[in-house]
Amino acid sequence: MTAQPKISVIIPVYNAENYLRKCLQSVCEQSLKDLEIICINDGSTDNSQEILERFAADDSRIRIIKQSNAGLSATRNKGIFLAKGEYLGFVDADDWINPDFYNTLYSAADNKNADVALGGIICVKDDSRKPLIWHKKSQSAVKSAEKFKLCKLPAYNYVVNKIYRRDFILRNKFLFTEGVYYEDMLWSSPVIFAANAVVSVPDATYYYQNTPNSITNTTKNDLKKRLDLKKATENINEFIVLNRIPVSLRDEYKIKMYFLGIPFLKIYSNQFQKRYYFFRIKILHIKKNPLF
Repeated sequence: MTAQPKISVIIPVYNAENYLRKCLQSVCEQSLKDLEIICINDGSTDNSQEILERFAADDSRIRIIKQSNAGLSATRNKGIFLAKGEYLGFVDADDWINPDFYNTLYSAADNKNADVALGGIICVKDDSRKPLIWHKKSQSAVKSAEKFKLCKLPAYNYVVNKIYRRDFILRNKFLFTEGVYYEDMLWSSPVIFAANAVVSVPDATYYYQNTPNSITNTTKNDLKKRLDLKKATENINEFIVLNRIPVSLRDEYKIKMYFLGIPFLKIYSNQFQKRYYFFRIKILHIKKNPLF
């Protein structure tokens, strides 16, 4: 490995023994070998530490940091400060990536001198696989609206399907907000807005494991998660309005009305606008902000 790795891969680990082996194997077996793999054990109480140590014994690129539980945001932030790579990548311990993931992303970012490169995401649940983000061809964008469209912001705020130039992240002090859920939502829009260029690539796939304990699946019955989601949504919408980015605002509420089991009226509402759809036809759009 060279003095400066091409990519520092940051893997927060918390009680991930059921998935961690597959995750680590997918990173260690990347076709791009010039990686720094930073695994931060965030206070796990299962066998995650033992799994990390076994992999580290066979791969000198792996660095293990053990800490008391601090949460995902604090763990990612520690990884950012510890990293030495030209680019940063994030992989969650219950997910995995295809063998050419980082080689494809790095080649595209290097070729376009882009601060950010992104690939696709496939959601894995039980035996099913559903594409969430997919790119049929390589594209690049430098204007705000084009960058947001390429990244599918503000609807999709995934951090893990991308790499980020480390100097760009540090220079702009882009750190994850600690002590909250939906930190990806708060982080993504400012990062993509400030990036000099964003490039998308096909054939770079991140596999997102949809587990029963994921934030998305547990928000409905958790008051703090619901409040954090509301706050993050407001934050994104305010950022878009203040920076005059010509994209649709993220919807906070979705209300459906049914007749004989068929949804005939849908209402999408947030603090800036409300849209009404009658059988998928928009019949009313109320804008609440003078900038739009």
